[in-house]
Amino acid sequence: MKAEWESSEARRLDRTYNVACGVLDKLCKKIITMQPNTLVGVGVQALATAMMTEPSGYWDEPVDERDVEIEFTTRFIANVLAAAGRSLPFAEGKEA
Repeated sequence: MKAEWESSEARRLDRTYNVACGVLDKLCKKIITMQPNTLVGVGVQALATAMMTEPSGYWDEPVDERDVEIEFTTRFIANVLAAAGRSLPFAEGKEA
């Protein structure tokens, strides 16, 4: 009986996670399509971009070990966030 409950609970959590990811995706896409009027607004867009690219693995390796295109992209996002007074919402350069 316990295995049945665990399986049911796992499916429920998986559905909840998928719904939350879908909501985050839609929110980030909405943010990225808006025209920012301030540096803080640009920072919010950089934050949304960082959140959307985090699952890609772009941020896993140390900056100087990334492919040049990924290095430029991640450095640019981090620099825009810093200029806007923000930081990445996750650890950079650490493989899970």
